[in-house]
Amino acid sequence: MIRGYVQSHLAVPSILCYKSMLNDGFIANNYTFTPLIKACSVVSREFKQMGFVVHFHVEKLCLVHDPFIVSSLIEFYSVILDMGNARNLFDEMPQRDVVLCTAMIDGYGKLGDVGEARELFEQMSERNVISWSAIMAAYSRVSDFKEVLLLYRRMEEAGVKPNESVLVSVLTACGHLGALSQGLWIHSYAKRCGFEASKILATALVDMYSKCGWVEMAFSVFEGIVNKDSGAWNAIIYGFAMNGYATKSLELFDQMVEPRLEHYACVVDLLARAGKLEDAEKFIEEKMGGIGKGDAAVWGALLGACRLYGNTEMGDRIWRKLAKMGVKDYGTHILSYNIYREAGRESEARRVRRLIEDTGMKKKPGCSVVEVNGLIEEFLAGDLLHPKSQEVSQMLDSLFNVMYLAQSC
Repeated sequence: MIRGYVQSHLAVPSILCYKSMLNDGFIANNYTFTPLIKACSVVSREFKQMGFVVHFHVEKLCLVHDPFIVSSLIEFYSVILDMGNARNLFDEMPQRDVVLCTAMIDGYGKLGDVGEARELFEQMSERNVISWSAIMAAYSRVSDFKEVLLLYRRMEEAGVKPNESVLVSVLTACGHLGALSQGLWIHSYAKRCGFEASKILATALVDMYSKCGWVEMAFSVFEGIVNKDSGAWNAIIYGFAMNGYATKSLELFDQMVEPRLEHYACVVDLLARAGKLEDAEKFIEEKMGGIGKGDAAVWGALLGACRLYGNTEMGDRIWRKLAKMGVKDYGTHILSYNIYREAGRESEARRVRRLIEDTGMKKKPGCSVVEVNGLIEEFLAGDLLHPKSQEVSQMLDSLFNVMYLAQSC
């Protein structure tokens, strides 16, 4: 049951199933713990303590030398960025195979500790493509893209064939370094090996060509993507925008199927980041029907760019429109306050500050957003009037049961 829940991406029910199993007097075995630990990794924010409890049970049942269980525990600790416990587990293993070493490299990479990751990598007597992928991803995370390409050349010399993850890391490096010739070779290799059909790889190609300034090729790859997702659309829209083709970016935006407000905000943000503030303002007026049709994300993107580029005139114009409309978004007004203050316009800055105080604007409470069956649910801190409060309470009761189990061990 536990394995079935995990394979169905139902982490919480798998943990509750484990609790029921213990309550009924059953004892877990090595087949139980591997999927259970993976479930704890998936929901590590909510079930961090549960992961520690499971680790305790593993030690109690003398299973700390099972390579599959230890590998899963190392993955759990790497997710919660606790490489101290992960290293202790690793060091206690009498035999450290490629799977365990790779799990440690991946964990150190997520922590940004490329030194430890590289030391382990160089100590490995045997490496597979997953190991190479993990060390390249580690260097990519810290933006050491030159080292990514050097590692790729070493991998080629070792006769290891790249997988999709390796190719994506290399393409990312090529884009940041402007290594177009290397990117072209990767594209050719992907075609020969059938990787080009991958949506993730194709999106990486779009991004690489865009950053290398070849937007025509980026667009050609984009057109070949079947069932384009938001990542692909964002990559090509951003690609044209960053290369100075704001008009083409807007045309592509118009082609998106039923763009939502967050897509509008994305375009405004892209144009603003590229320094095309006038185009961003024009887009808001023509495509959205005016500044009043936006939200805090739209206003924040434009005002943030006004602050970055020192465009006090536009920032002033936008804030006056928002103030006239009676917008009461704390973040938006704080941005306007900073624009005025940094421009030395103290009287306007004080005026914004008074408005914030007089209207009682406050920072929004923290919120959590989750997608369930295609629907976006938002939960605000302290919100007692949510329409699904009963279902939320039932789930919380289940979570409290798990917490009780953790505390009782």
